[in-house]
Amino acid sequence: MLKSFLDVRVTPASQRSSRLLSAAPRLGRCQRIGLRTISQAVVAPAPDLLPSLAPPCNPLLDIHKSTIATIPDPRPKPAVDVGINVSKFVEDNYTPYDGDASFLASATERTTKLWSELEHLIHKELEKGVLDVDPSKPSTITAFGPGYIDQALEKIVGLQTDAPLKRAIKPQGGVGMVRSSLEAYGYTADPHVEELYTKIRKTHNQGVFDAYTAEMRAARKSGILSGLPDGYGRGRIIGDYRRVALYGVDALIKAKQMDLKVNLLGVMDEERIRLREEVNDQIRALNELKQMAASYGHDVSK
Repeated sequence: MLKSFLDVRVTPASQRSSRLLSAAPRLGRCQRIGLRTISQAVVAPAPDLLPSLAPPCNPLLDIHKSTIATIPDPRPKPAVDVGINVSKFVEDNYTPYDGDASFLASATERTTKLWSELEHLIHKELEKGVLDVDPSKPSTITAFGPGYIDQALEKIVGLQTDAPLKRAIKPQGGVGMVRSSLEAYGYTADPHVEELYTKIRKTHNQGVFDAYTAEMRAARKSGILSGLPDGYGRGRIIGDYRRVALYGVDALIKAKQMDLKVNLLGVMDEERIRLREEVNDQIRALNELKQMAASYGHDVSK
């Protein structure tokens, strides 16, 4: 078996293409989304490894809708289809484009003026380190009211806080990181926030440390291991906001309610209980998303 993993060789693309595509590989990312492609120079493994290898990805080559239609969905089939399927929408509506960027227009006068105002604020931030921050308000979807750079010039609206370049604290990642960051720029941590995220609400940082073994902590302290997840002050989950644009928030909430009613029943083991909790959290977050959009004068429910 070891020899088969070491037995690699570079082969011409003309020979490699027929061999890779004629195999029956597991679904890699390219195949899951229907992109059957060939790169110009890869290392080809021994023949007995080919069934476990997906073709390399180059989305601009050889795209066929007929191929996409035959790709199976690896996810478990729910008892009831809630009708939310972004992949299917993309498959049915995409149009490949291999041209250049000549169709793009240059910046408008409004955009240029808006950017000029923002550049002024960026220079002020560079001088001060942080332009502004609210130490007493943990960041949530609805923590801050509407914020604008210059409302009269903006067509696309929405800031993370209620003022441009104003920073928000995120103590759920770790209250110690919030405290040290505030002190570094001359701010004082809010005692109520510190108490809340020390005695009442467990943070991600504390949860990770609770899971570490004594050996892990010693390796971390000595610098043998670095980049461990206890010290990260940034998010790890990226929302799929295509769903909001395609279906509206109300349809997404209805689909998740159907999941709770039909698709997430059965034995209440640890995994299912946790998933039901998380889906209820998602429903609450979607309602907050509607509330946040409404504060800017937009209805994202439909």
